[in-house]
Amino acid sequence: MSRWWIAAGLPLHYLGFNLVFTSLLFGSGFHTMQSTASSMAPIISVGDKFMADTRHYQHQPPNRLDLVIVRRSNGLMVKRVIAVGGDRIEGKGRRIFLNGQLLDEPFVQHTFRAGADSAMDTFAAVSIPSGKYFVMGDNRDVSLDSRSREFGLVDARDIVGKPLYGYHIFDKPLWWKLN
Repeated sequence: MSRWWIAAGLPLHYLGFNLVFTSLLFGSGFHTMQSTASSMAPIISVGDKFMADTRHYQHQPPNRLDLVIVRRSNGLMVKRVIAVGGDRIEGKGRRIFLNGQLLDEPFVQHTFRAGADSAMDTFAAVSIPSGKYFVMGDNRDVSLDSRSREFGLVDARDIVGKPLYGYHIFDKPLWWKLN
C-alpha cells in the first residue's frame, strides 16, 4: 500500500468521524456556545465556551438555582433561576428573600461597593405568576436580569437550554461542570 494513501486516509478518516459525531451530537440537542457577557462570572466569563443541552427543559421545568439559557431579542444569555411560578421574591440591601426566607447564594459575586447602584441592591417584592421565572446573573452588579423592567420576568418558552460543561482548548482547567 502506498504511503500516500495512508497520509491521505488519516485526515479523511478524521474528517468523516467528526462529521458523523458532530451531526449526532447536534441532532440529540447538544450545542456548543460561547459567553459574550460577564453577568455569570466567575462560573462563566467572557469568552468561555460551554456545552449546552437545548432539549433539557422540553420535558421538565427549571428548578430554583438552575442555570438556564434564556432567549431575548438581543440573543441568548445564561442566567440563574431564582424564583419560579408561585414564589414571592424581594431584594433588600443585596440580600434576596424568597418566600420570606433569606436565600443562601454562595455563588454571588459583587464588583462594586454596596450602595453604588441602589436599584441593583434593592427591589420591591414580586409575586411570580405561573409559567414565569425570575432570573439573575451571579455577577449581580453588572447583570441585566429580572430586576430591570426592560428585561423582566422570563416566559417558560424563552428558556431554551441548560448549560452543562464549560471547556477550554488551550487554557486550564480543560473542563468544568456548570450548575
